[in-house]
Amino acid sequence: MRSLPVLLLAILAGPAAATPPAPVTPSDPKLAFELVRQLGSPRYRDRERAATELVRMGRAAKTALVEGKKNTDAEVQARCEQLLPQALALDLAFRVDRFLTDTEGKLDHDLPLLKTYREKVGTDENARKLYADMLKANGALLEVAEEEPGKLTDRVQQRYMEMYAEMFGNPLGGGFRGGYRPGAMNAAELCCVVFASSLPAYKPAQPDWLLANLYSQPVFTNVLKSEKDGTAYRRLFFGYVEARADDNLINQCAWLFTQHKIKDGVDVIARVLQGGRALQVYTKAQSLCCIGTLGAREHVKVLEPFLADATQVQPFFVGKGQRGEVKVKDVALAMTIHLSGKNPKDYGFAMWNVYPNNLIQYHQLGFGSDEERAAAFKKWAEDGAKPAETKDPPKK
Repeated sequence: MRSLPVLLLAILAGPAAATPPAPVTPSDPKLAFELVRQLGSPRYRDRERAATELVRMGRAAKTALVEGKKNTDAEVQARCEQLLPQALALDLAFRVDRFLTDTEGKLDHDLPLLKTYREKVGTDENARKLYADMLKANGALLEVAEEEPGKLTDRVQQRYMEMYAEMFGNPLGGGFRGGYRPGAMNAAELCCVVFASSLPAYKPAQPDWLLANLYSQPVFTNVLKSEKDGTAYRRLFFGYVEARADDNLINQCAWLFTQHKIKDGVDVIARVLQGGRALQVYTKAQSLCCIGTLGAREHVKVLEPFLADATQVQPFFVGKGQRGEVKVKDVALAMTIHLSGKNPKDYGFAMWNVYPNNLIQYHQLGFGSDEERAAAFKKWAEDGAKPAETKDPPKK
């Protein structure tokens, strides 16, 4: 195929700091189709001028370029195939630059999912910066989500599998060639994938196991927990958790929030628990422990309904052999006592222990007999409101 025009290359490869040239909107709808026809001209100058103008038209040339890929002329087909993504990329770059310079929010912006993003994540400076970074990293994915929602599931899954392979190797049999590459992932692009995954149009057939391996990586968790720069990341991720909460995701996030001290994550876990999203008994117990680990006294009301749940979580072992069981109500009681500033050991939880930066473990929160359990609940009912004599570290 004949080479791309020098001017076109200059436009697309110009300095990163330079403002992208504004796309040209044709006054005549037929202009883009005429320029596509000229891509097959025998005159070199006509072909180069047409290619440059088509790129500068941006989205206005999309229909003509898409149709041009079906042209009987192989030269026109190849050029349209190459020019279409470049035209759309230049157009998007201009719109992102316009969005960033409008710091007071006085202008209307034609950007993919901007309204939805503002509703879910916000309009403050952190939110604006993250949105712009997402568009720069993979704005095409957000445009697919808005313009072709039927293709969203395949595009999201294809991209996060590629991101996983770039970092870890091929998960489908290629092994870990080249070793672990933590710098291969862009946190803003992962936000694109996570945000797109939170949309109703995304309909996975099974849980996103590979995606969970990505958002638990330091390149993402470090910014997620940042007090200065992570507010928008957290709001976006919390929205994803609430939209897609299943047992696997809830368990993953209970560990993630606790390990990285993401205290506002406790409210997300509380809402999905209250909403009945934790279906497995182990997930309920883990969620209760997350609330007890990260929460404060005001979260006791979230635990109250579970004080009557006698479902067995697992057998309970102390010393030699089995001695009873852990029930959901036991876990809820231990967390209630803890968040109230008292020590669960004083109420019969002999194996109670707390370790810094670790999720409290539900397997240690059982009783050897129903009599011991009844005594613990009776004691809490009688003196739970009294001042604590033996306290855990205060829960503020």
